[in-house]
Amino acid sequence: MLEHLSKWLRLRGLRQKDVAQALGVSEATVSQWIKGAQNMSVGQLRQIAVLLRAEPGDLLLAPNETDVPKKVEDTLRLMDRLSDDEWQTVLRIAQTIAEAKRRD
Repeated sequence: MLEHLSKWLRLRGLRQKDVAQALGVSEATVSQWIKGAQNMSVGQLRQIAVLLRAEPGDLLLAPNETDVPKKVEDTLRLMDRLSDDEWQTVLRIAQTIAEAKRRD
């Protein structure tokens, strides 16, 4: 879901190591997030957004696409009310839909 995270890191001059240290996770974990192999919690997404000086929703888009449409903003506001478990479920559903679209 955060396929553009590496672009955000480059834009801000940060490395995976910087994110790992700031969040108290391993570099391997950050790498897994970037690859989409592992999901992060809502709290971690918020921490990364602060680190990158961006809104959490902005990280879903490439840095040059951060004019988030109202529909996306509304969705993110709703998702902000979810627990970490509920957030993970939504992420899995979104990833399944995206993978299905790629196959079509």
